Amino acid sequence: MTPQPVTVAPDAGVTPICGNGIVEGTEACDDGNTLANDSCLPGCIAARCGDGVLWTGVEQCDDGNTDDTDGCTTRCALPGCGDGVVQPPEQCDDGNTDDGDGCLTSCLLAFCGDARVHRGVEQCDDGNTLTTDACLPSCVAARCGDGLVWAGVEQCDDGNADDTDACLSSCAAARCGDGHLWAGVEACDDGNADDTDACPTTCQPARCGDGFVHAGVEECDDGNTVDDDACGNDCKVPVCGDGVREGSEQCDLGANNGNRPAFLISQPSGTHIATNPMVKRQTAVAFYDYFSASSHTGFEVLGESRIYLYVDGNTGRLSLILTHGIDDNTGQLQPQSQVQMEVTGLPTAVSIDLTDDTPAEFFRTSPTSAAGRWNFVRNSDGAVLGGFPFPGSWRVTVTPHFRQGITTWGWVRDDLVRIPLVMTEPITIESFPDSSLCRLDCTQPRCGDGILDGGEVCDDGNNVDGDGCSANCRALR
Repeated sequence: MTPQPVTVAPDAGVTPICGNGIVEGTEACDDGNTLANDSCLPGCIAARCGDGVLWTGVEQCDDGNTDDTDGCTTRCALPGCGDGVVQPPEQCDDGNTDDGDGCLTSCLLAFCGDARVHRGVEQCDDGNTLTTDACLPSCVAARCGDGLVWAGVEQCDDGNADDTDACLSSCAAARCGDGHLWAGVEACDDGNADDTDACPTTCQPARCGDGFVHAGVEECDDGNTVDDDACGNDCKVPVCGDGVREGSEQCDLGANNGNRPAFLISQPSGTHIATNPMVKRQTAVAFYDYFSASSHTGFEVLGESRIYLYVDGNTGRLSLILTHGIDDNTGQLQPQSQVQMEVTGLPTAVSIDLTDDTPAEFFRTSPTSAAGRWNFVRNSDGAVLGGFPFPGSWRVTVTPHFRQGITTWGWVRDDLVRIPLVMTEPITIESFPDSSLCRLDCTQPRCGDGILDGGEVCDDGNNVDGDGCSANCRALR
């Protein structure tokens, strides 16, 4: 144990003895020894930092000066990073452990790239020189528009705010459909996936032939230059009668399209009947089966007047048959009836082959006209006109006057379908010597299509001879 000095009051008459362990007179201390490295130096002077003597256990050094840049600081400590004194090789020493200020705990000055963020100076510092990550080598945070592509975040970065070049201001690569017009590449870009508006997903303005139907502008668009398919080159759906053969049309002559069947029946109010004649292997007179002052064709109807064309399948002779009412041998009683008809436009070759009663109720009024004056009850009346040119070009008009007893009028087609006629209007029966080049439905007349066109005497849907219609549709053999 170190002896503690004894302190006594100074005695003016006593000379202090340094080293006797008693603090006397002017002594600052007296530890009773002559050691120079404890708290009391020889000479009884109290040890202190800067006295040039190393105080063991208290001081690391003591060079007796106030120079902090030599080997011993004024705190009598050996120099070191963090002591607040800058000494070589230190660049700085702020005496703290804060790496976010200007001096690192390594006593190096903060710098961009030291992997520590210098507050107020750097936005970031990741310690590398990569230009593709979140922190640039300049210690600035990566952002869209800095001219560097941030991997995984940006698709591109051209450093400008121009949305018309290859890289948008959002740092997304320009593409069709982004809503920005890419100059020199796109002609339009409306930013949607609608192929029916003015700018399809091709980013080229909608046009006829691009394969997309422009709503409200085009009827169709098949993207080709074939004008005879289901969509014309004008992007309109084919319309029969527009003069352009398109789609499934066999022909289209526009205003020159027309229906020229072998026979056309019409009335002023709009009745139009394309009809074939009835064909049977007997004469029209035999078919009429006249007896008891009546016809017995099997087509007679109570209270109805009927009219139809008839062809003798053996000779090809064409006749027009008129019947009114029905014979009472059917068990039906035709009431008192009166019918008048005027037939005009008859070809001169036509003859009256059969007429009811004597005197004749149907008779010639001129070389090209005839008249009927029928009065009957409980039976039928009528007539047969025969010898019409077939094929031929003629136009016959039948003007009726139904006075009493007859309530309906009908045309009978070859398929036995009855077409009602307007009783107060005449009918025109027109025969055509040849067909039109193109029908109103844009089909092309031809022998063998099953339709009796002008110039044909039959058409059974084939081109075979010997089956009742010749292969060229010109004869019933």
